[in-house]
Amino acid sequence: MKSILCLALLSTSAFALDYPRVIFSDDFAADGFGKAWGHYKSSSVVKDGVLVGITAPTSDHSAVDNIKIEGERDLEVSVKFRFVSDKAKSFNVWFDDKNYKAPTPATSARPPSARRA
Repeated sequence: MKSILCLALLSTSAFALDYPRVIFSDDFAADGFGKAWGHYKSSSVVKDGVLVGITAPTSDHSAVDNIKIEGERDLEVSVKFRFVSDKAKSFNVWFDDKNYKAPTPATSARPPSARRA
């Protein structure tokens, strides 16, 4: 089994038993990142089945490697990862819902004069 060092909303069968569906998983078996990944000021690479997070030495911001999913209401998420090197210093998981738009409730078919305040 290959080790992983990053966000992998796990694809193991044990995980699938805990939750009704997997939103995203990556075992980093392919060379390079898959299409779902985005990057910001990142020099990260996938090497030997591991996401190696790299912040460029001249960068003014930590490397960001991310995935985006469609917004959902009341979503429960489990994130599993493992550091595979004693050189790893930190890892951050950030959930950003700033673009989520809650569905608007259906309006009543009654005319305004018939509605109660």
